Amino acid sequence: MNIEIIADIIGDNIEQVLETYAHILKRFKDDELDKLHNYYKNNNIIF
Repeated sequence: MNIEIIADIIGDNIEQVLETYAHILKRFKDDELDKLHNYYKNNNIIF
């Protein structure tokens, strides 16, 4: 989810969300990149 949307939902500013939840956001980013990598690999897509 977009960081601006998260900040709006919880009623905080983007800087505070990043400061508080950066470790969680990095994990989600890494998970999504792994999914993309696996998709490319499984479909023989060279990037």
